[in-house]
Amino acid sequence: MKGYVKIALAVLLGMTALSAHGAGDIQMGKMKAAYCATCHGEDGKRDLPLITGGSSRLAGMEPAKFVRALKDYREGRRFHPMMQFFVIPLAEKDMEDMAAWYASQGPNLYERLGGREAINAVVKDLLANGMADPRLHPRLSKMNAAKCELMLTNQLCEATGGPCKYTGRDMKTAHAGKNVTEVEWQGFAENLMKTFDRFNVPARERNELLNLIVPMKADIVGH
Repeated sequence: MKGYVKIALAVLLGMTALSAHGAGDIQMGKMKAAYCATCHGEDGKRDLPLITGGSSRLAGMEPAKFVRALKDYREGRRFHPMMQFFVIPLAEKDMEDMAAWYASQGPNLYERLGGREAINAVVKDLLANGMADPRLHPRLSKMNAAKCELMLTNQLCEATGGPCKYTGRDMKTAHAGKNVTEVEWQGFAENLMKTFDRFNVPARERNELLNLIVPMKADIVGH
């Protein structure tokens, strides 16, 4: 199993945390980034041509990339007199908070995944993987496949910021008395990784999806 898959599976099994810059506080970041607004705009969507080519648009930038850029300025690997002036007093937590704010100003997860059609394709593949998995087939074969696909698609669509409405029960109520086991959860986790790989889901989007899914384990397994 690939290294990234091992890490992601560990997250799903509740053994570790993912996302190196997931601790950023968006609202604190908005306040800390106020002095950047003159050049970059309040939401970071202003394009400023760079001497080296490209653009300094900050909205939607991956948090790790944003933090790395600030560190490069502070440590002299990149140079701009104004950036050097502003970056020197920043602590890493300041950078992470600002990174979270600017990341939140770009396309949301629903849009970056490709919308409802793309999410539905992911759900279909995940369910197909589950049906072919002897750990999950006995349970899935008793379910209404079309209804399950619709509910999961709407749930992910809504959770990622899309316009869908999930009308099902909360996870704890839905799995009460179902006795979902750790083995079944592991099967689900491994199949989810297969689906991520099949659709070439980028690392950032994988992390964000995992951050939505991981907390559900406590309400699903062992009830």
